[in-house]
Amino acid sequence: MHYARTTDGYWIPVVRIPAKESRRKLVMHLGMFDDLWSAASLVPSAREDGLDVFLIGNRNCPPFVRDPDASGEYFDYSIDELGLQDIRAADRVISNVVCNELASSQAGNGSKPAFEHIKLVHSMAGAAVFIYLTDCLVRGEAHGISQIIAAGPAGFQRPKGLLGAGSQILRLLLRIPPHWQTITAFPIGLTEETLVSEPIFKALYDVTSLKPLDKVAALALRTVLAGDTSKWAEAIRREHYNPAGMPVVTWKILLHLLQQIKSGRFARFDYGKERNSAIYKDEDPPDVAALYDLLDVRVNFIAGGQDSIVSPKAVQKHVDAILTANERRAARGDAPIDWTSEVLPNMGHLDIIDGDNKEVVACLRKHWQREYL
Repeated sequence: MHYARTTDGYWIPVVRIPAKESRRKLVMHLGMFDDLWSAASLVPSAREDGLDVFLIGNRNCPPFVRDPDASGEYFDYSIDELGLQDIRAADRVISNVVCNELASSQAGNGSKPAFEHIKLVHSMAGAAVFIYLTDCLVRGEAHGISQIIAAGPAGFQRPKGLLGAGSQILRLLLRIPPHWQTITAFPIGLTEETLVSEPIFKALYDVTSLKPLDKVAALALRTVLAGDTSKWAEAIRREHYNPAGMPVVTWKILLHLLQQIKSGRFARFDYGKERNSAIYKDEDPPDVAALYDLLDVRVNFIAGGQDSIVSPKAVQKHVDAILTANERRAARGDAPIDWTSEVLPNMGHLDIIDGDNKEVVACLRKHWQREYL
């Protein structure tokens, strides 16, 4: 167990299931309401394939640790910080630990330590990793990533059904002046600061645990989530979730998602023209997908055919951005980005990281084993 400290004072948990002799490292970053144990069911398959596995938390997840003298509110962050701060800090710790091990094992032979860094990202972590990666490439900063397996990556959200109707209502919040949008101390989740959320989650947990109410609750959740076929009721009852320790989504993350829905662009957080100019040197936030022609890693996109949170059409927009990027690269005489894309027809949003699903595991193994090459 390691902790990665971000430059803004947050401490990010990094759990390793070691295979130190392996030069192939699988680093898992997951979604909005996932913690670092949410993909634990994938670990046996990864270990069977000889991968050194790292499970990465973020500031959304318990134990919510930050330097006592850090400035501002704990929950004042958007998706940008999950990538630019949390992923960057975790990668720095992994690189230091692994390179030191490799250097020790190669002492005296004069070779340079090297390893293959494969990222498996899901949902919001998909957006965060592309924000981080493109930022590194714009800055000319080494990132060390070899491959990204993006399962249902966020960035181009188009929610449907009741979820979509709710997002349309929440979009009215975007009419709030930008300086009010930065009042983000209210996290929509379960922490000691949001006591009202604890009984709500406890009620959901109890209802989904009682027969026959569990079936009614499962149907209600599926209706709200526009027919997504994932086993949401079962997810709520996972052992690593509990009413006092649920991962959170901050108000600013929600605003960031709503901005992306409104604009139809996969962009960084919009602070308003004045603050954007100070932060980004431009009145508009950077368009992340427009920077895909800088990518220097293999990218494998996976969509769930029954996913209504990040639909196949939303994932296809990432693919379209890759295709556009490759056209620009061809015009410059540069090599194309190495990419693949596929849809798993029967899978919902949570299913595509379910290590107990043979179809999902076979798909993921194909990519982290690189059998498609």
